[in-house]
Amino acid sequence: MENDETDSTNSSSTNSSADNTEYKKINWKLIIVIFFLLIAIFLILPIPWQKYWYEDNGHFPWIGVSAFIAAIGFIDNQRWERKKLNADIKSKSRINWMVTVRDLLASYTTDSERLYSTMIELARFLATIYLDKNNQVRQNVHISVQQQNDFLILNKRFNDESQKQTVEHRKLLLYIPVVPDNTEILSKIEDIETEVNSSRHKVTTWVNEPSIDNLENLLDEICYMKNSISEHDIQKRKTVLNNAIKDAICVGRSYFKGEWERAKKGK
Repeated sequence: MENDETDSTNSSSTNSSADNTEYKKINWKLIIVIFFLLIAIFLILPIPWQKYWYEDNGHFPWIGVSAFIAAIGFIDNQRWERKKLNADIKSKSRINWMVTVRDLLASYTTDSERLYSTMIELARFLATIYLDKNNQVRQNVHISVQQQNDFLILNKRFNDESQKQTVEHRKLLLYIPVVPDNTEILSKIEDIETEVNSSRHKVTTWVNEPSIDNLENLLDEICYMKNSISEHDIQKRKTVLNNAIKDAICVGRSYFKGEWERAKKGK
């Protein structure tokens, strides 16, 4: 990607230089046309131009005309430099924004996957404690000190990862404006968030109120069925999140390519 950025930057500089040259050629042509147009008007119209234009010795004031043309060229050049400066500022700002959003999207997708894996691990841990050999919820559960400590460590990891993933999601919503061009990338981000939130809600509900119903809802959500614990179903459910992440990355690749094209044009 860094190579792509370098190539895009070099290409942008080349295109910008070519555009600058072409622009200046066009403007100098315009100046020449205006100059000869003025000469034509001077020769055709029956106005005593000599009274206003010629010097006392009868010579045409070429020095003054040259200064006038130079002044026009200077004004035109200043206007172009101001336009080029504005384009450069927009281009650099867009590139900086792209790098920030790209890295943030990469972190968000990675942390979403990590958080979901932690929730699966937490569900497996609870299943070993609360389910009997027939995968039914035990009525009398004895939790050892080691299990309590293990749960506290696992729950803290869940909370830390959940908070980090939530902050990244909100930053993405702040960085990416809601406009038609951004609809698809925002939709893919929300697909990931919906999948993560579905399981996160069941975990936090059970932690806040560890009832049997909430435990069953949590285990069912992570694909621990009421009558069986299926590793295949767990991975199948996780695949839904993985596909949502792949879709977001695919759309993001096309999205950032379009943003590069805009940056190269100074838009």
